[in-house]
Amino acid sequence: VITKYSLEDRYVSYKVTKPEIVGDQTGGEVVLNILVDHSGDVKSAKLKSATGITNEDVIEACKKAALKTDFNYDSDRGYKNKQSGTITYIFSKK
Repeated sequence: VITKYSLEDRYVSYKVTKPEIVGDQTGGEVVLNILVDHSGDVKSAKLKSATGITNEDVIEACKKAALKTDFNYDSDRGYKNKQSGTITYIFSKK
């Protein structure tokens, strides 16, 4: 699984958590809208689009993984509001 994210002026503090997928998977892409609080915790993850992925279990696994991803907190910037962005999971066919 290849993961990408887009969140202005933020970076992942460790890594983008990959979804735990069991069994065969088809190739495709899941894009989630995320909402991140001032401390860098992902507070919500909602499906924006899915291309080639129709299995709801895969989409739910992506949402759970997104919620485990942490972004940086920078006291100099003083993030006070929640920020929106995206996390994209790209699956290659197995």
